[in-house]
Amino acid sequence: MKTYVIVSALLLGATFTDGSAQSSSTNRVPRTVKTAFTNTYATARQVKWDREGKDWEVSFTLNGEKKSALFNPDGQQTELETEISVAKLPQSVRSYMDGQKKPIVEAAEITDAMGKRYYEAESGGKDYLFTAEGKPVKKIGQ
Repeated sequence: MKTYVIVSALLLGATFTDGSAQSSSTNRVPRTVKTAFTNTYATARQVKWDREGKDWEVSFTLNGEKKSALFNPDGQQTELETEISVAKLPQSVRSYMDGQKKPIVEAAEITDAMGKRYYEAESGGKDYLFTAEGKPVKKIGQ
Protein backbone atom coordinates (compact mmCIF):
# COMPACT_ATOMS: atom_id res chain seq x y z
CA MET A 1 0.00 0.00 0.00
CA LYS A 2 2.84 2.43 0.85
CA THR A 3 4.46 1.72 -2.52
CA TYR A 4 1.19 2.47 -4.33
CA VAL A 5 0.76 5.80 -2.51
CA ILE A 6 4.38 6.82 -3.12
CA VAL A 7 4.27 5.91 -6.82
CA SER A 8 0.94 7.71 -7.26
CA ALA A 9 2.30 10.83 -5.56
CA LEU A 10 5.43 10.80 -7.69
CA LEU A 11 3.44 10.42 -10.91
CA LEU A 12 1.04 13.18 -9.92
CA GLY A 13 3.93 15.48 -8.99
CA ALA A 14 5.75 14.78 -12.25
CA THR A 15 2.66 15.76 -14.20
CA PHE A 16 2.62 19.30 -12.78
CA THR A 17 6.20 20.28 -11.98
CA ASP A 18 7.78 21.46 -15.22
CA GLY A 19 5.63 24.56 -15.82
CA SER A 20 4.57 23.31 -19.24
CA ALA A 21 1.52 21.29 -18.24
CA GLN A 22 -0.84 20.73 -21.13
CA SER A 23 -4.62 20.45 -21.08
CA SER A 24 -6.29 17.08 -21.38
CA SER A 25 -7.32 17.85 -24.97
CA THR A 26 -3.64 17.49 -25.93
CA ASN A 27 -4.17 13.77 -26.37
CA ARG A 28 -6.62 14.44 -29.21
CA VAL A 29 -4.37 16.87 -31.08
CA PRO A 30 -3.10 15.22 -34.29
CA ARG A 31 0.56 14.21 -34.20
CA THR A 32 1.31 16.41 -37.25
CA VAL A 33 -0.02 19.46 -35.40
CA LYS A 34 1.86 18.71 -32.16
CA THR A 35 5.08 18.07 -34.10
CA ALA A 36 4.75 21.31 -36.09
CA PHE A 37 4.18 23.27 -32.88
CA THR A 38 7.08 21.65 -31.04
CA ASN A 39 9.45 22.18 -33.98
CA THR A 40 8.54 25.86 -34.16
CA TYR A 41 8.21 26.69 -30.46
CA ALA A 42 10.51 24.22 -28.71
CA THR A 43 10.90 26.37 -25.57
CA ALA A 44 7.19 27.19 -25.13
CA ARG A 45 5.75 26.86 -21.63
CA GLN A 46 2.23 26.75 -20.17
CA VAL A 47 0.90 25.05 -23.31
CA LYS A 48 -2.86 24.64 -23.65
CA TRP A 49 -4.67 23.19 -26.68
CA ASP A 50 -8.23 23.96 -27.81
CA ARG A 51 -10.32 23.22 -30.88
CA GLU A 52 -11.29 26.14 -33.08
CA GLY A 53 -13.58 24.77 -35.78
CA LYS A 54 -11.56 22.22 -37.73
CA ASP A 55 -8.29 23.81 -36.60
CA TRP A 56 -6.28 23.64 -33.38
CA GLU A 57 -5.41 26.67 -31.27
CA VAL A 58 -2.52 26.47 -28.87
CA SER A 59 -1.98 29.09 -26.17
CA PHE A 60 1.48 29.31 -24.64
CA THR A 61 4.15 31.50 -23.13
CA LEU A 62 7.39 32.07 -25.02
CA ASN A 63 10.21 34.24 -23.71
CA GLY A 64 7.81 35.88 -21.25
CA GLU A 65 5.20 36.76 -23.89
CA LYS A 66 1.70 35.28 -24.03
CA LYS A 67 0.96 33.91 -27.49
CA SER A 68 -1.46 31.69 -29.33
CA ALA A 69 -1.05 29.98 -32.68
CA LEU A 70 -3.59 28.41 -34.99
CA PHE A 71 -2.73 25.22 -36.88
CA ASN A 72 -4.79 23.44 -39.52
CA PRO A 73 -5.13 19.63 -39.29
CA ASP A 74 -2.16 19.20 -41.68
CA GLY A 75 0.11 20.96 -39.17
CA GLN A 76 0.41 24.24 -41.07
CA GLN A 77 0.41 27.34 -38.89
CA THR A 78 -2.14 29.83 -40.17
CA GLU A 79 -1.92 32.53 -37.51
CA LEU A 80 0.17 33.77 -34.60
CA GLU A 81 -1.24 36.11 -31.98
CA THR A 82 0.96 37.93 -29.47
CA GLU A 83 -0.53 39.77 -26.51
CA ILE A 84 0.60 43.41 -26.37
CA SER A 85 -0.16 46.35 -24.12
CA VAL A 86 -2.95 48.68 -25.19
CA ALA A 87 -0.33 51.45 -25.50
CA LYS A 88 1.38 49.46 -28.28
CA LEU A 89 -1.72 49.55 -30.48
CA PRO A 90 -1.49 52.05 -33.32
CA GLN A 91 -2.92 55.44 -32.38
CA SER A 92 -5.56 55.05 -35.11
CA VAL A 93 -6.90 51.89 -33.41
CA ARG A 94 -7.04 53.57 -30.00
CA SER A 95 -8.74 56.64 -31.51
CA TYR A 96 -11.32 54.50 -33.31
CA MET A 97 -12.17 52.61 -30.11
CA ASP A 98 -12.34 55.87 -28.13
CA GLY A 99 -14.74 57.28 -30.73
CA GLN A 100 -16.95 54.19 -30.38
CA LYS A 101 -16.92 54.61 -26.58
CA LYS A 102 -15.36 51.15 -26.29
CA PRO A 103 -12.70 50.88 -23.57
CA ILE A 104 -9.98 48.42 -24.60
CA VAL A 105 -9.27 45.73 -22.01
CA GLU A 106 -6.83 43.55 -24.01
CA ALA A 107 -4.78 43.98 -27.16
CA ALA A 108 -2.87 41.71 -29.52
CA GLU A 109 -0.84 41.73 -32.70
CA ILE A 110 -1.80 39.00 -35.16
CA THR A 111 0.26 37.73 -38.09
CA ASP A 112 -1.37 35.47 -40.67
CA ALA A 113 0.32 32.71 -42.69
CA MET A 114 1.28 35.18 -45.43
CA GLY A 115 3.00 37.49 -42.94
CA LYS A 116 0.24 40.11 -43.02
CA ARG A 117 -0.16 41.90 -39.69
CA TYR A 118 -3.39 42.83 -37.90
CA TYR A 119 -4.30 44.24 -34.52
CA GLU A 120 -7.00 43.08 -32.16
CA ALA A 121 -8.66 45.16 -29.47
CA GLU A 122 -10.99 43.49 -26.99
CA SER A 123 -13.80 45.51 -25.46
CA GLY A 124 -16.97 44.38 -23.75
CA GLY A 125 -16.22 40.72 -24.47
CA LYS A 126 -15.96 41.36 -28.21
CA ASP A 127 -12.86 41.36 -30.42
CA TYR A 128 -12.37 44.21 -32.90
CA LEU A 129 -9.90 43.61 -35.75
CA PHE A 130 -7.84 46.22 -37.57
CA THR A 131 -5.36 46.25 -40.42
CA ALA A 132 -1.74 47.13 -39.67
CA GLU A 133 -2.67 50.66 -40.71
CA GLY A 134 -5.43 50.74 -38.09
CA LYS A 135 -8.48 50.38 -40.36
CA PRO A 136 -11.33 48.21 -39.02
CA VAL A 137 -11.91 44.83 -40.68
CA LYS A 138 -14.51 42.15 -39.99
CA LYS A 139 -12.10 39.26 -40.10
CA ILE A 140 -8.55 38.51 -41.09
CA GLY A 141 -8.07 38.53 -44.84
CA GLN A 142 -10.68 41.21 -45.55
